[in-house]
This record gives sequence, C-alpha cells and structure tokens, in this order.
Amino acid sequence: MKRTAKQFAVFVAVGGASALVDVGVTALLLYFTVAGLVAVSVGFAAGVGLNYTLHAKVTFQQAKISGGSIGRYLTVLMLNYLLTLAIVEGSVTLFAAPVLAGKIVSLPVIAVIGYILSRYWVFADRPAPG
Repeated sequence: MKRTAKQFAVFVAVGGASALVDVGVTALLLYFTVAGLVAVSVGFAAGVGLNYTLHAKVTFQQAKISGGSIGRYLTVLMLNYLLTLAIVEGSVTLFAAPVLAGKIVSLPVIAVIGYILSRYWVFADRPAPG
C-alpha cells in the first residue's frame, strides 16, 4: 500500500506540473497577443504532452512509449473531461452551485479515477507480442 500512496502522490504532482505548464504557456501566448482560443489550445496541448510523458516515464516507469498507451491515455483524458462536465453540470443544476465550485469538486474525483485507470489500464504492464 505504501508504494501505491507514493505513486499516487507522484501522479498528483505530475498533474500539478502539467497544469502549471498549461496555464503558463497560455499566459505567455496571451502576453504576445496570440488569439485566446489558440493560446488556450496550445497551452492545453503542452500540458497534456508533458502529463503523458511524465506519467509514462516517471509515475509508471514505462520502458518505452507506445501507440497503444497513447490511445488509452487519450481515452482516459476524454472520459475525465466528460466526467468533469457532468459533475459541473450536476453541481450547478442540482445544488445551484457556481461553475467553479463544481469544477473544484470534480478535481479529486478525476484524480482518483485517472490514477486507477492509468495504473491498471493505460500504463499496465503488458506481455510482449509474439
């Protein structure tokens, strides 16, 4: 269990670093007057790229990056996005909560689900083909 707690802490730290890169790149591009949606998209892509790479190499210590794990990662990313939307919408609709409150509530849910799916599916050890 101790290994899992440490790995989860690394998972969360990588997520935080990725968020900082996302926001930092977005802010930098906005400073240089890049259009808002372009800046947000490039920042998001930079954060996602860093997130996948650090999880593959640091959090889950994969020997090599594979197309399969990238596809599974993108699937989890989309699932987490849809869950975030559902939690935010539910918070607003059912409890009249502000959007930001719903977003904050979604964060630990997404972190736990993302960690479990990453550990046991995205970056799970797979036997070599053949």
